[in-house]
This record gives sequence, C-alpha cells and structure tokens, in this order.
Amino acid sequence: MDTTRDGSTLFARVIGGPDAFTPGAVALYEEALGWCLGKLELAAKAKGGRVVKRLRDKLMLLAETADGAADVAAAMHEAMDKLTPVAGAPFALAVGFHHGPLVRVEQDLFGTTVNLAARLADQAIGGTILTSDETARRLGAPYRSAMRRVNGVRVRGISADLDLCELLWRVDGESTIVPLPRPSRSQREVLKLSYEGEVRELADPAQAIVVGRDTACDLVVLDQLASRQHCTIERRRDRFVLSDHSTNGTYVTIDGRETRLHREEMVLSRRGWVSFGHPRAEGDESLAFGGEVE
Repeated sequence: MDTTRDGSTLFARVIGGPDAFTPGAVALYEEALGWCLGKLELAAKAKGGRVVKRLRDKLMLLAETADGAADVAAAMHEAMDKLTPVAGAPFALAVGFHHGPLVRVEQDLFGTTVNLAARLADQAIGGTILTSDETARRLGAPYRSAMRRVNGVRVRGISADLDLCELLWRVDGESTIVPLPRPSRSQREVLKLSYEGEVRELADPAQAIVVGRDTACDLVVLDQLASRQHCTIERRRDRFVLSDHSTNGTYVTIDGRETRLHREEMVLSRRGWVSFGHPRAEGDESLAFGGEVE
C-alpha cells in the first residue's frame, strides 16, 4: 500500500572508482567499497538514520527531520575521515539531502524529494554536504550558522536553477559541526590553464572550460587520443573540478602521483598536469594547471 508523509532523504555517494587501484584490482575495489559503505551505514544508524538501500557506490537513507539528516550526513563524513586508505587509494564522500513529501511503497521511497536528494549528491564533490535552500531554512540555528549559500546552480536533471546550501563542517574537539574558514572577499582565486603556449583563466562560479580536439572547444588540444569534447573544468563553490567525458580517460598528475579518471570527477588542487587518453610521459606537452590568489 502506498503512503505519503514528510521526511528527509539522503544519498551518500562514495567517490573513487576502480581506476584508482592498480590494473586488474577490480575485486579489491569492490571489497574495499563494500567495507567503506558498511562503516558509513554504522555511522548513520548511530545518529538515528535508516538505511533504505545500498546502490553499489551509494547509500540511500532516511531521517525524520532536516536536523536529523544533517546529523547523519555529518556523522558519515566524520566516519569517512577516520577510514584508512585502501591499497593507497582513499575514498571520498559526497552527500545530498532534501526534506519534503515521500511516497512509501513497501520498504522503498519515491517522489520529488528522493529525486532531488539524489541529484544533490551527484552535484556534490568529495568532502561536501549539499542541501536545498528550502531544506536549509528548516534547520536549527547551529546548522544554519554553518551554511554557505550557493545561488542559481544548474543541477543535472532539474530544468530550473536552484538555490542550494553547502553545510560547512569539520571535527573540532567535542563539536561536530563548525564553520570552515572562508577566504577573504578581497581575494580572488584563479585557476590558470596552460597548453602549447595558450593560457586560459578560470575564476567565476558560472564559468566552465571545455577541453578537447574539437575546434569549437574553449581549449583545443592536439593529442590524437583525446576525445572531441574530452573534459570540462569548472568552478564549483570554492573548488575547481575536472569532469572527464572521454573514451580513453584523463590522467591528472599532482605532486608526482598520477590518477586516471574515466567518466569521473576530481578536484584540481595546488599545481599539476593533465594528459588526454594516455599517461603523462616526461617532456610531454600536457595541460598545466595551477591555482593562484589575486
């Protein structure tokens, strides 16, 4: 029998695919992922969350209130921070939640609230918690004081722009949620991209740079293993994120460590190199990137 009532739905998405492990280590990845999701389930249940179902690299959860959902989200992030990297490849966690009407059919949940929570988890990057502005207004004062508004975001699968909020959190003594340090408004963070003598700058949250072989791309690369529209680099809140859309994958090198992305995302921190369709060889004309504050 179908029933409808209000509640908060959360999706917790584990980031870090099998490509982060050594070739042929898919079994190790699946085992590590299952272990990680199990730890997150325990953390959620300890805060009163109910696990609705497990979806390979995601958990779908239910909390009775918006504050309860924030409790569960923070607890899972705290648990993730304490996990030891598996085979040298750490996982990251992205959480989205929304409060509203839920349609319950037996043990499952359906409806707009569920769909929006899932989209928010897909939009969130590692280490973040996203919720709707509507849900944020339901939260108690401690959580509202740790919110950062993200206005006019285009969420995949949602036709209109949404006003979202990011719950800023870190563990600090006995506190669970406290605001993170915010950059000075007088400072302007810029990501500089350099390829074959051509330089592009990325600074605005609404800006995105498409990279690929197609001459219509914002930054055209010459590598034959690159796809026509290989990847997108965009600013999301205070982070610069590379999203791979390619056939052969994108290789990102930071601090001497190279990571292969295939239909995945990665935060571009500090300085590094991006290669298209193959690992970066010494002397390669790869895309160089680096963040600066002006």
